[in-house]
Amino acid sequence: MARGTVWDDLVGRRQVTDRLAEAVRAGTTSHAYLFVGPPGAGKKTAAKALACALLCDDGGCGTCAACYRVKRGFHPDVHAYRPEGAAGYLVSQVREIAHDVSLRPVEGARKVYIIDAADAFNDAAANAFLKTLEEPPPGTTIVLLAHAYDAVMPTLVSRCQVVRFGRIAPSVAAALLQQRSGATEDDALAALAAAGGVVSRAADFVRSPARREARDLVVRTLKDLRDMDGADVLAAARAMLAAVKAPLEDLKEAHASEIEEHREFVGGSAKRIEERHKRELTAREREGVGEVLSVTESWLRDVLALREGASELVVN
Repeated sequence: MARGTVWDDLVGRRQVTDRLAEAVRAGTTSHAYLFVGPPGAGKKTAAKALACALLCDDGGCGTCAACYRVKRGFHPDVHAYRPEGAAGYLVSQVREIAHDVSLRPVEGARKVYIIDAADAFNDAAANAFLKTLEEPPPGTTIVLLAHAYDAVMPTLVSRCQVVRFGRIAPSVAAALLQQRSGATEDDALAALAAAGGVVSRAADFVRSPARREARDLVVRTLKDLRDMDGADVLAAARAMLAAVKAPLEDLKEAHASEIEEHREFVGGSAKRIEERHKRELTAREREGVGEVLSVTESWLRDVLALREGASELVVN
């Protein structure tokens, strides 16, 4: 049986993983990358896999202490950033990143920076970052993440090696989800419909009883909608919002566990992690509302498919 690596986490991305893994093996990785693709396409997973491969003594084995800390966000030489400003990256934040890049690694000889939402750089922030992006210190790799190539400022794009991520085909996504989660074909299709076709989110959906219950509530409400009056609709809306918030309790427990783990492995202040947790809770609640809309869209699509006699297209 072949030995696993961190690249195995990138399902359906053979072309990307082969390209990055070979660059690591040959010692030809770029000092700066731009990973571009739709939400859920695997950009952040690929960035962490690249960091593991660069910092692991075994090229990204996925099981050593270095790989574990990179995946969990505890490695002192892997730094992840999101915009701190309401409208994007602040110049002060970019200068802080540039200063950190100039410092020597805490361990070993390499550092990796993962800069999310690269399309959130304005002119001033981009100008403050150009020198760092163009000529970082030896052993430093900067990975920018963005949803759309055209949304990133050309001055940033020109200094990066671009890696594109597309969506996985629905049939492949369903097969992968069944393999990963043990879900039936019907459950896999329903989960993908709720998760907007994103395999990683669909896998989380399958594992979450609260999210599956929220999906079932939405479907029941849609079926009963024609018999509801105004009060019934309002009560159903409140019930759905409560269902959307229910899975957040599991996320809060995971966050508490991560804080404890941080204190055990790293010690010191966990302020940056706590700030990330707040953003994740907000994003998860927004994602929950998105799941309600996705289930509704999928259910209505099924209704149209049935009316047209195309029952084989039904996923709910």
